[in-house]
Amino acid sequence: MNRTIQEYLNQPNELEKLYRKDSEQFKARFNELYPSVEHTDIVNVWYERLNYREDMLSEFNRKDFIGAILIALLSGLSSRLVFYFIQENLINPINSIFTIMGFISIYFIVKNQLSKKLLLILLTLFGFVVWNVNSIQNPSSDVSILVYLHVPIFMWIVIGASYLSDEYRNNQKRLTFLRFNGEFIVLYTIMAISGIILTGITMQLFTMINLDISEFYFTNIVLIGVASVSILTTYLVDLNFNFVRNIAPLIAKLFGPLVLITLILFMIMVIITGQNPFIDREFLLVFNIVLLVVLAISLFSIIESSESKITNVVNCALISIALLIDIFALSSILFRLSSYGLTPNRCAVLGINLIIGIHLSRILYSYIKYFKNKVELNSIHKSITDYLPIYGIWSLIVIFAFPILF
Repeated sequence: MNRTIQEYLNQPNELEKLYRKDSEQFKARFNELYPSVEHTDIVNVWYERLNYREDMLSEFNRKDFIGAILIALLSGLSSRLVFYFIQENLINPINSIFTIMGFISIYFIVKNQLSKKLLLILLTLFGFVVWNVNSIQNPSSDVSILVYLHVPIFMWIVIGASYLSDEYRNNQKRLTFLRFNGEFIVLYTIMAISGIILTGITMQLFTMINLDISEFYFTNIVLIGVASVSILTTYLVDLNFNFVRNIAPLIAKLFGPLVLITLILFMIMVIITGQNPFIDREFLLVFNIVLLVVLAISLFSIIESSESKITNVVNCALISIALLIDIFALSSILFRLSSYGLTPNRCAVLGINLIIGIHLSRILYSYIKYFKNKVELNSIHKSITDYLPIYGIWSLIVIFAFPILF
């Protein structure tokens, strides 16, 4: 291969072909030739490409790393303390969400050095929400459960505001935040699976010597680990951890078509089996859960997509089916409202279905214009990111207004 490489040193296309045939052999032979050939721009670029070592230590500074470790430890210890108060029935279990997601927000607040104005707004909102949630008199009522379900949405918006900092109106920055969410889920899942394997091995080892450490291990190590790993995952994704950056688009491309096929089969089976969400309350609930999952997967797939026509056709089909599910769910809710009257659950489901329906319609409209070559791909991204604050506003309406109204 030495001679072939030397012959093609000024032909980038041929060098690329050789590299793709056997990258390891190409690298070895190229490095042998490098000292004896003319160091043209092409040769130098190939040398750097082949010999560049991606050193994770060069990607971050010591201060950021130590800061992330400290926040991770504080998150873990705080979660353990909150869990103790929950066990003693002194505080509501929902406070664990405030703790875990709150520390992710703290990570970005420290890193991005938020302005005093934005920090004051976030702290005030956060304080009011925590106070309101913990002031609920009947934790098991329908309204209370609705409030608890909307707390993660509110906290997600708080994390988003901390991430965006003073660039909260920047569409590209919002898109980066959505991408961060997808990459966070991928990496956290991998780390969680590793943790489960480690837990299994640990339990088995101590069982072999007749020691039962399960209660101590799960209430301390596992609980602290779940919270701490969320911060470490945040740090690694924020560090532009290339493993995640490379795998996330691949997952999006694989999951998009699979979810589309699954949804088509699901809709066909709904028709064949005669399931009726207009009457069946539990099926309507499942229907809405499916809608939320499809919405999340669709958005993840879209933000990771490129100019590939096939990928965008699949994404557009996903959005179309999700909108169809939403219209069906909306019709069911309106039927139940007119037939059985007004309840907190029905109002909440109606509200979120309307919000999702409008969002999906905006995205679908952007896709139609994109396929007609009237807009570029970033117009679709903008239709996603511009609408995100609406979810935060709705979560605040449910958290503050529903306990008063119902």
